[in-house]
Amino acid sequence: MVCSACGQEGHRKDNKKCPKYDHSKSNKKAINCGACGQEGHRSNNKICPLYDSNKTAAKTKTSDHSKSNKKAITCGACGREGHRKTNKICPLYDSNKTAAKTKTKWKDSFARAELRSIFMSDDDSWVYLAMPAEELQELRESFKVYQKSKFKGYVISLKNEVMKVNPNWPHPWEKSPAKDHAKSLLMEDSDGTYQSKDSKTFWNLSPLFQAYPLENFEKYLSTMKSAIRENKRFINGDEAALRHDRLILPPKKTTKDGKPRWDRHDAKKLLKIDIMGKKHETIKPEQLLNSREEFQAFANGFADVREGKSVFRKHIFQEVYGQEQSAY
Repeated sequence: MVCSACGQEGHRKDNKKCPKYDHSKSNKKAINCGACGQEGHRSNNKICPLYDSNKTAAKTKTSDHSKSNKKAITCGACGREGHRKTNKICPLYDSNKTAAKTKTKWKDSFARAELRSIFMSDDDSWVYLAMPAEELQELRESFKVYQKSKFKGYVISLKNEVMKVNPNWPHPWEKSPAKDHAKSLLMEDSDGTYQSKDSKTFWNLSPLFQAYPLENFEKYLSTMKSAIRENKRFINGDEAALRHDRLILPPKKTTKDGKPRWDRHDAKKLLKIDIMGKKHETIKPEQLLNSREEFQAFANGFADVREGKSVFRKHIFQEVYGQEQSAY
């Protein structure tokens, strides 16, 4: 670094160490106070004779500016401006405080009592115990006021409580809703999804199953799976043999009186499938008859159509009874 004034190294021309530096000159502009007008200080410097008054004026200006930027606060209780309902100056402060304290908790609420009565009902308790919390919350308006996540926790806790104290729960396995539910899942398992599940995974599918100890449920499920597999094997074998025999000697599809034979009619197999799918529980026999062309063809095969419908209705009851009496 070389000074452009004296030519020496180590400083610039504006450095006071330079022998040619003019100390009478100042590169700085003169500072004038905005309050008193004197040079050498600013209005926020304590040497200013008007320092105290400047400080007070600055505070007042800042306070007024911050107030102007705030939105007017309106009380949610009395409706007046300038305070909130949690402020003691609110004329309704005491009543607001009391209402907050007396808010009903879940364990003392009407919603909990109502849900418990649903779970404890004699006839349909197992249906509601198997229902997820999201569906239960839609049943009553009193349930919808709770957050979904919290209500789910309440439901799980209450289900566990009810299943311990309900004298009708769990039912004996042979006549239990849990057995019916497991049987329907396995019978309708066309792709083998439920057959392939292990006992613990299957046990976790429904609270109906969890009402029984896992080690007991494993035995029940294993027996049921084996029986259903064996039953399906026999059915498939019988159908294969029947198809083979029909190729050799086509069976007669009518009786001597000209009426259609049920055991050789396509309607029989289709009715069995519909009964396994519980279709008869949701519609009337007349509607079930009209749901398939094969059923209508069987009824119309009689000279008297009313007789045909009556015979078909009897086959519905026979098939229902036969499936209910199947031992699994």
